Amino acid sequence: MRKLFKGNISLIAGLSMISFTFFLLILSYIWTPFDPLEVNPDDSFAGVSATHILGADNFGRDILSQIIVGSRVTLLVAALSVTIAMSLGVSMGLAIAVAKRAYQSPMIYAVNIALAFPAALLAIILAAVYGASTLTAVSAIGIATAAAVAQVTRRTAAGILSSDFVLAAHASGASTWWIVRKHVMPNLRASLLIQASAAVSISVLAESSLSYLGLGTPPPAPSWGRMLAGSQQYLFVNPLLAIWPGIVIVIVVLGFNLLGDGVREAFDPTLRRSET
Repeated sequence: MRKLFKGNISLIAGLSMISFTFFLLILSYIWTPFDPLEVNPDDSFAGVSATHILGADNFGRDILSQIIVGSRVTLLVAALSVTIAMSLGVSMGLAIAVAKRAYQSPMIYAVNIALAFPAALLAIILAAVYGASTLTAVSAIGIATAAAVAQVTRRTAAGILSSDFVLAAHASGASTWWIVRKHVMPNLRASLLIQASAAVSISVLAESSLSYLGLGTPPPAPSWGRMLAGSQQYLFVNPLLAIWPGIVIVIVVLGFNLLGDGVREAFDPTLRRSET
């Protein structure tokens, strides 16, 4: 374990930022300075003070309390979206990698088409049919992200399937799915960890964007993206209203990106050799 962290600044920094994020999530169920939905006109646009550590918004609601409780929605949507994306993406990627060449081309084209279909557009379609909700955001982000996971998984799995030890297993009479279970999946572990961390950062950005557009979790549940949307018209009155949720989003996204880079550095032997 010590060797894993030694000299791996990306992994250390990423885990530190992610720990801060989960600290906010746990704290939201234990304590908040104020009720995040409590409206207090007397504190409208209150500045940073001992009472309101990060200030208050136009309705006098405590910003710190909203940020703490807003972590629930953002991280819940991200976790569910990544679960969908990894389940669908890995399954599709493996299925394409082991399929016969006659079937691979149309399956690859289908994945490429899905890659060109943005999560926001899919969310708009789902919201028009079913209404804006957490389920709409989760479905749109999960399905849109699954295509990218499938593409990377397919390429990585195809490289493993063409290796000598897999060819030897085929020659010995092993079935394709036995090879996938015994050889491909263990060698995909590092790649899947990297993809999962990248998918989380993409999901956090996508959820914030959808909430900003009004296509995510509906009010009154606090959300970082909706905090940004609500602060837009007050940028020149109190820019801190947008800065604080923006900083938290950057910390989460950067943390998971750094975690992915750190995992890649830890498990990629070519990178380890290049650093020594």
